[in-house]
Amino acid sequence: RQYQRRVHGGLKMRWYITLGHHDMKGNATAQVEYTKRSSRWYLPSLYYSSPLITTGDGVTIQLFSLHTCNTGSACRFLDTFEYDKQVPWLEEELSKSTAQLKIVFAHEPLVYSSGGDPERYGKVEANVPTKKSRETFLPIFQKYGVHAVFCGNNHWMEVLKEGPLAFYISGGGGGLKLYNPSPKHEKSVFLSRIIGFTFHQVTATSLYSWVVDAHDDKIVFFLEQPLNLNATKSC
Repeated sequence: RQYQRRVHGGLKMRWYITLGHHDMKGNATAQVEYTKRSSRWYLPSLYYSSPLITTGDGVTIQLFSLHTCNTGSACRFLDTFEYDKQVPWLEEELSKSTAQLKIVFAHEPLVYSSGGDPERYGKVEANVPTKKSRETFLPIFQKYGVHAVFCGNNHWMEVLKEGPLAFYISGGGGGLKLYNPSPKHEKSVFLSRIIGFTFHQVTATSLYSWVVDAHDDKIVFFLEQPLNLNATKSC
């Protein structure tokens, strides 16, 4: 009851959940089981695809949640829970999806600017967690027309573009001084250590995204991703 009141408040809608490494320090199974008790909390398993969601404009959306942490310590895509199972699972789910808009989300980002602990962030090729992970997941996202990848974990706000695909990192909830996201990734189109969040809107023609500075209550970045929905329908 306290959780419902403080977090959900008056937003009586379904929340699609993905777990991070702090969740793995506790009872992750309990969070999965909570789905059976709540109409708003949706976490049917540690990784899952959502039912089709239809917007007011008639656009169909499907969400694909990856589980990127198998322990309570800092996680990365290479150490993903059941990595060898999630990769073929994701490809199968994306291949059979009839959604016009496909969004992948997870706790740990796949692409981001380097910073902080080199042991964790790794000053490696293209400033990504692992070259292997990028070479595994990025072609899958591109092959099946994923439009956006939403992640958190990093204590800053960042947006990166890889062709028509956009990566949104919304981690500016605190701990801004823990890491210095430098050097900036070559694909990064926005990067800032601010307390903030992202806001997204889907229309019949585009996915609109905003980065909001919560401290100053202002929009600091905007991105429009045109959607070729007719082409998506024919796939």
